[in-house]
Amino acid sequence: MGDEKRMRFDNFQDQMKHLNVTIEKDNDYKQSLRDTVSLMDEHLQNAMANAQRIHTTKQEDIKINVIEPTTSCLKQFREFYLSEFANKMSDIEYLKYQHLWSRSIQTYMFIQLLLNYLQDEDLLTHKEFNEFTKYDDHLYDYLFALISLVNELTRLTVNTVIMNEFDRPKRISAFLKDVYQGLSLLNFKNDALRRKFDSLKYDLNKLRVCSSASSLEMVRLKDHPKFITIALLSSLSLVLEYFYFGFPSSLLLYLTLLLITTPLYILLQCLTFNKVKQSRSKLVTLALVTLSFIYLISRPTYPVTGPGSQLNRQDPISNNTDTYFFSANFYNNQDVLPEFFNQFLQLSDYLGHDKVYLSIYESNSKDNTKVLLQEFNKSLNDLGISHTVITDQSTVKPTLVGNERIGYLAGVRNKTLEPLTKELDEKFKKFKKIVFFNDVFFDWFSVVRLLNTRNGDYDQVCAFDYFKIGVYDTWVTRDTCQRRVKPVWPHFQDKHSINLLRQDKPIPVNSCWNGLTAFDSKWFVEGRQEDITPVRFRILDECVASECLMSSYDIHLQSDKQPDIYMNPQVPTAYERPVFQLRARLVNLSLTRPYLTYRYWFEERLFGWLTAIGRKEETCAEFLTKWKMDNCKSNN
Repeated sequence: MGDEKRMRFDNFQDQMKHLNVTIEKDNDYKQSLRDTVSLMDEHLQNAMANAQRIHTTKQEDIKINVIEPTTSCLKQFREFYLSEFANKMSDIEYLKYQHLWSRSIQTYMFIQLLLNYLQDEDLLTHKEFNEFTKYDDHLYDYLFALISLVNELTRLTVNTVIMNEFDRPKRISAFLKDVYQGLSLLNFKNDALRRKFDSLKYDLNKLRVCSSASSLEMVRLKDHPKFITIALLSSLSLVLEYFYFGFPSSLLLYLTLLLITTPLYILLQCLTFNKVKQSRSKLVTLALVTLSFIYLISRPTYPVTGPGSQLNRQDPISNNTDTYFFSANFYNNQDVLPEFFNQFLQLSDYLGHDKVYLSIYESNSKDNTKVLLQEFNKSLNDLGISHTVITDQSTVKPTLVGNERIGYLAGVRNKTLEPLTKELDEKFKKFKKIVFFNDVFFDWFSVVRLLNTRNGDYDQVCAFDYFKIGVYDTWVTRDTCQRRVKPVWPHFQDKHSINLLRQDKPIPVNSCWNGLTAFDSKWFVEGRQEDITPVRFRILDECVASECLMSSYDIHLQSDKQPDIYMNPQVPTAYERPVFQLRARLVNLSLTRPYLTYRYWFEERLFGWLTAIGRKEETCAEFLTKWKMDNCKSNN
């Protein structure tokens, strides 16, 4: 019996050795294929270099300078592909290894689609490409190439305006809209492809900006160099603003018209003024434009009552014994930290160094975050500000998904709360508020305003956190009827919340976080109120929900009525500096008042129905059934 088992084991070892030889042969073969693909890609690189000339080539020169040399390179690629892959391999072998040259096929399809548009302003179909590849298994490669074509032609649209070819953007825009509508009919199951498609809306917004610049009466402008100068400089400003802020915005268009186009118009009109030839209507127009411009730019930079006004800093509740606990978590935040330090130190100067306690926990950062926090720790010691700063020595972030990831984040947030359970100085035993920071940009006086929301009478209050297109944290925020908000303005569904938003007043919600939030300390400090169990961050076992959402939900569970939870529109935060500058600085300038009037009364009514597209449905509603909704305003 033992010999039989030994023989069977020896046979198994022989099989494994044979299998290892097979694997090594397959690896060697795949490496040879990779080397062949690299040689083939040299033709594609030459073709791509020639194709990129479209951005600096006038339309009449495109055939000679772009189409012909690019077509020659693609011909060499096709011959190489057919000889080495399509005609040489069996169907089974081709399908087994096609992932090695899939990216090459995508690039080829993209260049061929681009050339076909440049020649005929038409679109090659997937079926036409099958005749070249001899296989119909490259559907996704064709769709990726099609999306790349939209990206490239959008970029071309900007450059055609710069090259004074004002008729081309309209034709490109019409073509891309047809392509986008066709792609919209597809139900994308491929995640990478769906993300690529979702990003096209930014390209379409860029197209609208370029089309609006090119839709001026360009034939007439050719006879008026001063108007050409104004149009070009204004368009260039819009393009630069787009690349700086990273997204299109009607506010940027308004500011360009006001701060670039208008003064240029006034200047050029004055320089070319002719009292004899100037008509009365032109004189009146020039006078009105000049007076309006002077009025708007001569007003205070920040309105006295606006959310960004230095004159409107609201003091916290007038009790010099109040103390505040601040919590922050950081991960790879070297770009945010210097501004965070600056704003927090100004906040502690205002509240009093002996009235604040800061708890920071950093984990797994690979950049300069740990070093910056160690330096900040020394500064806090020198200033006598009570604090706990912990940096995790690991630089490897665990790869987690779903509730494992939420549980990890909940644990990280709970670590910053550990000082609450330790022996603290007598002055800190009764914190007034518990404040949480995400890795956001903020103003210190906005935090003061947050703390003083409704004179401090709230269970929780949150800021508005912004990213490129609007409010970021829609995963956590729920209105008083348990509905998720939408990213774009006016964010809420009910008229009551929208009216409060217009008036910059706190808006009741069921839950929020939004990058910066403050809680009444009774919800986190043990023994502050007998019938309350201190809240700690946790997961929802039955469904993937944010640990931040669960903190608001746990307040509902322990409340007899709907808790007093609010979002304060006078407290903007953002995860990127350009977005913060736009949302917290530019939008609060007095000269934006006309724009805000337009947005409140016209843009919402004309396009408000489109903004509902960005609203997502609640995925864990069946497991979160104990929200208090006494103040739900679903119908008004």
